[in-house]
Amino acid sequence: MITTLCKRWHPETNSFHLPVGEMSITLDDVANLLHILIEGRLLDYENKVSRERGVELIVRWLGVSEVVAVKACKDEFDAYITYTSLN
Repeated sequence: MITTLCKRWHPETNSFHLPVGEMSITLDDVANLLHILIEGRLLDYENKVSRERGVELIVRWLGVSEVVAVKACKDEFDAYITYTSLN
């Protein structure tokens, strides 16, 4: 099913082109599927996330191994981790 959806994704319109019509993903879909809040502050700059918590979140939400997540947190600068460093 994932492969089929990937084949039907059109980056020009950021939507899926299905036999029944065009479908796009909304913020409401993201909130319901990933249980991520879509209202309020996205980042809380007042509380720093520890490296251990960052690794835990990367492993849980991005599905990479703990070893890769720890390496990315050590190699990347500051609070930003590029997705390519997780491969």
